[in-house]
Amino acid sequence: SVSLRSVSSGLACDYISSGKYVPDAFFPSNEAWASMLQAKGVELNQEAKSLVGNVAGIVLSKDTNEQLIKNYGAVNINTIIEATVGNEIAMGYTNPYASSTGLNFLMSSLYCFDANDPLSDEAVAGFQAFQANVPVVSYNTTQMQGAIDSGVLDAMIMEYQTFVNTSELRNFIFVPFGVRHDNPLYSIDTLSSEKQQAMDLFAEFATNAESQKSAKEYGFGANANYVS
Repeated sequence: SVSLRSVSSGLACDYISSGKYVPDAFFPSNEAWASMLQAKGVELNQEAKSLVGNVAGIVLSKDTNEQLIKNYGAVNINTIIEATVGNEIAMGYTNPYASSTGLNFLMSSLYCFDANDPLSDEAVAGFQAFQANVPVVSYNTTQMQGAIDSGVLDAMIMEYQTFVNTSELRNFIFVPFGVRHDNPLYSIDTLSSEKQQAMDLFAEFATNAESQKSAKEYGFGANANYVS
């Protein structure tokens, strides 16, 4: 049998890196969490590159989208960040210590400020200037959606699968950014032969045609051609 524990990718990363709770397998929203665990000395083996396909993105009102096109000629993460720094729009993002989309946005933002060294003083200063004009940093997407519904925000970050299933956002624009959220599957340390067999069967089950068809019905698998 396989038992699943549903927690945010960031919380799972904390459990594993601290040793408080180490499961046999880990499938975060994106590969960044695995990279951080590996940097902390945790042995991970990628069992499947993608269980279900997804991307992160910035959700904009149509008015905000038109304003950015008028002012910058294009709508992407660079122009959205520039407009936020200039206090032209109100942007919201989620806690990067818990949220995969928040972590992706933080990495992508630093990269926008300095592609050669995202941790340089220039990149950090740029993000601090951006942060000064951010009215809301939410723990999760639900909190942030309430802020955009109330008119506090002009833009927010969200995974496409959530966006396409949120009827209140039907008139909003989705702009993908950053690394893909393809939900990779990792085993942790060296598994017993029985556990490895169960892992292989689980990965095969999750990626077979029937399961992938079901995933698409829930909004996964779109934007297959998007590349960071």
